[in-house]
Amino acid sequence: MVPQKKLFENIYPISDILIYPGYSDTYGFLFMEAMSSGIPIITVDGFARKEIVQEGKTGFVIDSPKRLNRKIIGSKEEQLINELIKKAEELIKNRKLRETLSKKGIKTIKNGKFSIKERNKKLEKIYRNSLGK
Repeated sequence: MVPQKKLFENIYPISDILIYPGYSDTYGFLFMEAMSSGIPIITVDGFARKEIVQEGKTGFVIDSPKRLNRKIIGSKEEQLINELIKKAEELIKNRKLRETLSKKGIKTIKNGKFSIKERNKKLEKIYRNSLGK
């Protein structure tokens, strides 16, 4: 477990890519934190990931093969690993693509659907609806 302060002060600033091959997380806060730091993301499909990571804009979400008790069935595991490697290699070799995804990630957090402004709009709507206005 890494304290959040250490992530933002020591790890995110020196990171170029976030590769998260796991299936569990806490609604993708890790992804939003990385995007706010300008880090492109490579992950496998899981809860809310396609809503957070915009394919080809802020990173890549690789479709995961069917799972049984969180274990990948058969040779699909190798296919998934190869796809992760392929996307990582693409980002490592293509600095311009990394920079583009980085800028779009920051913009998405600052001004997009995860921005404070958008969150406040949604909260206001919820409050107004609950008051019948």
